[in-house]
Amino acid sequence: MDGEGNNNGGGEEILGSSLTMEKVAAAKQFIENHYKNQMKSIQERKERRWILERKLASSDVPKEEQINLLKDLERKETEFMRLRRNRICVDDFELLTIIGRGAFGEVRLCREKKSGNIYAMKKLKKSEMVSRGQVEHVRAEGNLLASH
Repeated sequence: MDGEGNNNGGGEEILGSSLTMEKVAAAKQFIENHYKNQMKSIQERKERRWILERKLASSDVPKEEQINLLKDLERKETEFMRLRRNRICVDDFELLTIIGRGAFGEVRLCREKKSGNIYAMKKLKKSEMVSRGQVEHVRAEGNLLASH
């Protein structure tokens, strides 16, 4: 054996570059958050059912109607989960007007085509965010808005 296979290229990191390590950390964080949110959703769903069962048990609602109300809750929970899985895209909305402009894009007033509800939609230029190093700030803002 002459040891050529063991040469690490004159000091290159064997464990990977810092960029690779950042990607690994980001992927790990994403997976952890995903499963944490899944467990939280399941727990919240169980709590809503438990609250309804408790209220029904202490009420004068007939047993048959109690069963129907629990089935209705189950149906609504399932529909809600289905809606959460559907990705929303720009084509689902009709642009009404631009209500503001900022450093990375604009805010538009839009109408959802399915429901007719009016929303504000923020359209951002990813290249601008990346070049200014503001991706995490924008992501944090999106997470905050999505949680409320």
